[in-house]
Amino acid sequence: MATWLYNSHPPLVYPYIRTTAAYLAVMQWYICLGQLPTAAGMKDKGQGDDTQCQMGCIVNEDPHHIFELCKVFRKWRQCFRRVDEENQVED
Repeated sequence: MATWLYNSHPPLVYPYIRTTAAYLAVMQWYICLGQLPTAAGMKDKGQGDDTQCQMGCIVNEDPHHIFELCKVFRKWRQCFRRVDEENQVED
């Protein structure tokens, strides 16, 4: 088995690590296993050249940046949250 593909470091504890929602639980699993395809993770595995955030931020793209710090991703979440809330009201 190719163990170099897996992250050997223990996961950091962030708010998105524990969740009950099914989709978020899958994301949590990928994050803990180091399998979320972030720019920094792909470079560590030799599958990319750049670690910069793909949303245009000038920082390393890792799970903590995406889910906690990235302003563009935060705007997307807020937009989809509003759309979801509007759909729930109509149902």
